[in-house]
Amino acid sequence: MTNNNNLPQTPLPEQPQPLPQPQSGYSQAPAYAAQPASPSGQLQGGYTQPHPPQAAYAQTPDHGAPQAPAPKKPLHRLWQFWLILILALVLVIGGGSLFGYLYYQSLHTPMPDLAGVTPYQASQQLSGINSNWDISYITSDGDQVFINRENDYAGWQVVSSVPEPGTILINENSNQILLTIKMTDETRAEREVLIADAAALQESMNNWVSGSTEYIDLGDLAVLVFYRPWNSQEFYTVGVFGEEGSLGEFGQQEHADRLAQSLQSHVLFFYYTNDGYLTHFIFGSYESSPDGVFERAEAFANRLVDPAEEFALENREVWLDVYRANEIAYGGSYLDSVTWEIFGDSIYITWQMTSDYNIEHPNEQARAEWNSGWTSVVRGAAQYLRAYVQVDIKDSSGRVQDSFNADIPSWTDSPSW
Repeated sequence: MTNNNNLPQTPLPEQPQPLPQPQSGYSQAPAYAAQPASPSGQLQGGYTQPHPPQAAYAQTPDHGAPQAPAPKKPLHRLWQFWLILILALVLVIGGGSLFGYLYYQSLHTPMPDLAGVTPYQASQQLSGINSNWDISYITSDGDQVFINRENDYAGWQVVSSVPEPGTILINENSNQILLTIKMTDETRAEREVLIADAAALQESMNNWVSGSTEYIDLGDLAVLVFYRPWNSQEFYTVGVFGEEGSLGEFGQQEHADRLAQSLQSHVLFFYYTNDGYLTHFIFGSYESSPDGVFERAEAFANRLVDPAEEFALENREVWLDVYRANEIAYGGSYLDSVTWEIFGDSIYITWQMTSDYNIEHPNEQARAEWNSGWTSVVRGAAQYLRAYVQVDIKDSSGRVQDSFNADIPSWTDSPSW
């Protein structure tokens, strides 16, 4: 028999302490559960050498045991995140830029190109952009005009603007916009025909020199200047405002009114003698003319009337000298002398008759013709001298036999002036 006592004695290990129970979630078996004995683990005395406990699961962090690594996120999810972030930034920046652009556009507007449109169309287009803008109009000749109705300067077009097209304007400001307009070529050609026909009618009906009429067409105002074939000293035979102005079926005033309707603008007729004296002018009115055109017509009339006034005043003595010579030649043996005195705007003329002169009239008709003739003479003298004129006719003894007078006539006999 083998003596087992000679074998080395291996002390029995102490019984291991159980591990702490997990706080939750785990069902833990004893760490020291007996394992099947291996041949090497068989000891005498019937004891079995237990194996060391195996880590069947990760211990809690409280005991410092290593944890299982967390699973890695897929790489494509990171790219999605950055892509969404970039798109969001683009939208924010782009949206802000768009808002800024739209806001800027709401405050600023480029000056439109209005060349070629009618003045009223230009007014409507600018008012549609901003009704607070101050829009002014001038003609190509530099005259200020007003556009308030669709038919105002309908035959005209815009040729330029200040500011120039494309200039950036601030909407909130009261911008000053100046548009220059002019007649279209078609409109000007049509008006020329009408004016030429009117001039030819005046000349033919009055037996004036053909083609002697001058005219100025301002588009909203037509001015015709007629030169009569007689001088200022012939008033005693043709008068000043007598029947020489007749045009057969209608007179000068109606002729001017008809032309105004055809042209759709105001009309001025000026009448001069062939020695440069203005006798009068006629105004033909067009009721639908734009605002301010009557004032323009008045201003233009003054541009002709004022020099005519100066011409008459400067030539008073010259005119009276010619007048005296003509009257003495005309009076023959009945007229001894013609004298005058000038007191400011009053002129007193004396006809001194000879003893051969007999002022008696055989009948009322003769007296009426006498009075009518002298009335025309005195009125003509007052017109050309631009003065109050009184003519006293004295007999050889110095006694006043007749007296005629006339105030300074108006330059126009137009009822609408």
